[in-house]
Amino acid sequence: MERGGRVLAVSGLVCAAVFWILQGQDSDKDLSLGGHVSAAREAYIEEKTQIDRGVMQIVQHLEVPPAAVQFAPKVAFLFLTKQKLHNLNIWKSFFRDAPRDRYSIYVHESRNDATKQYVYQPLAEYGAQTLPFINGTWCALAGLEAGALQMMLQDPNNAQFALLSDSCIPLKSFAYVYHELVELSPKTSKVCLAETAQYRTIGEQMKFDGSTGCVFRDFYSRYEPLVRHHHQWAVLSREHAATFVRRGLESHHRYYNAWRQAVPDWAQAGYGCSCEATPLASLLVDMHAKGQSSGDYFEDLKLTGVEQKCLTFVHWHGCFVGHKLNRDNQWKFVARILQSAPVYMMQYYAGHDI
Repeated sequence: MERGGRVLAVSGLVCAAVFWILQGQDSDKDLSLGGHVSAAREAYIEEKTQIDRGVMQIVQHLEVPPAAVQFAPKVAFLFLTKQKLHNLNIWKSFFRDAPRDRYSIYVHESRNDATKQYVYQPLAEYGAQTLPFINGTWCALAGLEAGALQMMLQDPNNAQFALLSDSCIPLKSFAYVYHELVELSPKTSKVCLAETAQYRTIGEQMKFDGSTGCVFRDFYSRYEPLVRHHHQWAVLSREHAATFVRRGLESHHRYYNAWRQAVPDWAQAGYGCSCEATPLASLLVDMHAKGQSSGDYFEDLKLTGVEQKCLTFVHWHGCFVGHKLNRDNQWKFVARILQSAPVYMMQYYAGHDI
């Protein structure tokens, strides 16, 4: 994957260690469409699917106004938070000297607590808006993103939409970000694609290189050509954000079929997240529906205006080997696995969502 021109970085817990605990499970199953999926995995998938589709079924029919032409376009920042926005002082410094008519800030808090809706307002001094609660959970965030984008699209001046976690840190100034996204490439989206996995399922992959390899791989395209694994934290153009809102439900159906086959028996391991496949798939589904496909996936990305750039990314263990941004430390990694393994095992055998 191309890693040039980075704008933002995301820090986060790398859960690759979980798979060490689970490698004993049998992954040699019938993986044809509609093939065997364990009952526990089926229940997990259905739970996540219903959450996403419940939101998408509503927002796909809602109105999206056209872009404004008389005012300066803006970068819209969407922070998806659990309880708070980390690194708040860094973000305050980022927005401090930014022209107020060049950006919009939106914050969604995952806790549905009405008493806190207007109490916790990070970056309020910079005009941040707290979005109403939208249902979503771990690995079921595509619906939440579609719902949030639909509300953000109501501002006709929002031209580029950056999806951010609560632990993001900016690596460049606002002026640089605005220049790169709005002035140089206002019509394109920037998506960080995962490399294609060597094996057909996550179980097979982990048996061979789970201890040291990069688990952030694309397993979906083997089963559904229009679905590819990508980082959740993408940057979408206005046109593509609107397409995701409109086509999200349709593309989620394709993702759902690929998801079931790529990870058939990893009951609660969490691998397979709708927000890491559905947004980009919706753009390719839309292109095919209009009869505009070239027949080649990567050529279609260029034609539809998607740049393969990792402007916002997570430092997954083993995925930056040989790159100047690599921060892997094998001793710390092993220590964290040994420290966390008992907790993960108890959660797994108790049927909890690891």
